Amino acid sequence: MALKLMVSDVMTPKIVYVAPDASVSSAASKMGEENISCLIVLSGSRVCGIVTERDLATKVTAKSLNPEKTHVKDVMSCGVKTIASSKNLVDAARLMRDDGIKKLVVVDGQKVVGLISERDILEVDPALRGKDRGDET
Repeated sequence: MALKLMVSDVMTPKIVYVAPDASVSSAASKMGEENISCLIVLSGSRVCGIVTERDLATKVTAKSLNPEKTHVKDVMSCGVKTIASSKNLVDAARLMRDDGIKKLVVVDGQKVVGLISERDILEVDPALRGKDRGDET
């Protein structure tokens, strides 16, 4: 089934952003208010990172950092992977698996249009989790 689906068919179109200088506390509050597990970090109009619940747990809580005084830029993951909204869902699953990540920022050209997660893909086709590299089915 996933062979015919595009990233745009499965992605979450609502993106919630945070600035790199925002406090971790405000980022965590925003995640809670929006009931989401990550925020895209924007510097101006450029994506410069992503901050996830795991980042907060492993880089803030586990190290007993003060969330009011710690900035998002200090705990975010840089080098955010993107995928075109027109790409096949199998391409997204492979990219996540090969790079060991669970979320991809979805773009149309330079414009951010959504977010796709491993969970989004598995809800559509759980078989994609175990696909070998080069497997087209």
